[in-house]
Amino acid sequence: MQASSSPLPKGLQLLPERFSRADNHNVAPDLAKGVGVLVKSAWDGSMITGLGDGIPLAEAIQRCSAELDAAAMAYLATMMAEIEAVVGAGNFKSEVFSKDVITAFTSLKKVDFGGMRTAHWDNIQGALSKNEDSWRSGPHKIEVFTIQQFCLRMVQFAESLRQRTGQCIDVEAEVSAPVSVPATAAAAARKQLNYESSTRIVFGPRWPGCIIEPDWAKLYGKGNEDEDEDEDGPWLTPRMAMKIHHIAVADAESLIDIHPRLPKIARPFFKQSKAWRLAFRDCYARIGMRMQKGLPPTPNCTGEEMAFHNIMDRVPDAEDSLNDEVYNALPKYPNDDNYFDVTDLAIEDEDILMMFEDDDNGYDSSDDGDVTNVDNPILGPGSMASFALGSGGDMLRVANMHPQDWFLAFREKRFHDHEGIDMDSMQTMK
Repeated sequence: MQASSSPLPKGLQLLPERFSRADNHNVAPDLAKGVGVLVKSAWDGSMITGLGDGIPLAEAIQRCSAELDAAAMAYLATMMAEIEAVVGAGNFKSEVFSKDVITAFTSLKKVDFGGMRTAHWDNIQGALSKNEDSWRSGPHKIEVFTIQQFCLRMVQFAESLRQRTGQCIDVEAEVSAPVSVPATAAAAARKQLNYESSTRIVFGPRWPGCIIEPDWAKLYGKGNEDEDEDEDGPWLTPRMAMKIHHIAVADAESLIDIHPRLPKIARPFFKQSKAWRLAFRDCYARIGMRMQKGLPPTPNCTGEEMAFHNIMDRVPDAEDSLNDEVYNALPKYPNDDNYFDVTDLAIEDEDILMMFEDDDNGYDSSDDGDVTNVDNPILGPGSMASFALGSGGDMLRVANMHPQDWFLAFREKRFHDHEGIDMDSMQTMK
């Protein structure tokens, strides 16, 4: 078995790189660095201090093979029964769980970390923690403790990566992994059309010619809605449409300088990822371009939902910066100031607002206002955002809530519905 003087195995060498590649928006660079430090200290025996001479990870694994086997068997016996009692035997795939646990411990004993997934690290530390009473009084308690702490720390890094970036290292496992790596729901979702990878709009080659000032009364006046209109007029009146369009275009151009309202989990993306920042700015532009075509400003991705909420926060003050002559010439309706109904009818749900934690006003332009690391989670425990982005997401039936997925189109058939007539070229945008 390898000792501390032996070279670091390839699987451990690649762990920091796996974290780095998974962080494709570079919003958590500290994680790859932290994993590198953890791996080095575990391999040379300096990870655990205060317990006498440190034991290198490889030696710890070699010395306590019997304890590892006992912990794995005990974990399989107790956890399967406990899980089945909670979810029901028919809802629990015991063979998959058994295979994952056995694979995790087999790879560990071989010091083969190339195919280790998050579940493997979690199963090892879970088994050693649950069986702690048995090895705590044994001859190799420091060895087992070393392995337990290393795996526990890896689980913490992996969870921080998932929470902060919306990604995981599982898809970065080596091709030679002992078990196949399943496609995650997030990976499957990213096959959707993605506005982030489309041609930029704001300050792109067709900007600002793609923005026009249409005949708002013709597009949104009475008689332009399918349903019967009440005496208050359309739910989206010409004056309301002009105000929304004005704020959407103005904010699209100035967004980089104004620090838009964003939940805490999204602010690192805006601050540190140029691609994400520009994609979010285009969300405002698409809303404005739909408006000038006579379409409702219905968002087609989570980023547009957040942008629309921000737009509607500013719409009540839009008259101060509008062309008075054009605005005053538009017909008046009681619904001109019905901002609540417009928001309610334009957006299918309020799921994006769950990303705001208590006491988070959504603004933080300082360089260090959102300091986050593996020991300082970006989301508080028990928060609605943490629940929705974790185990509760399926239960709540929310999708694309993590900033990583904000630009995935809800409906592919609407992916191009913002494209229209360019005033400069009078050609249909492609």
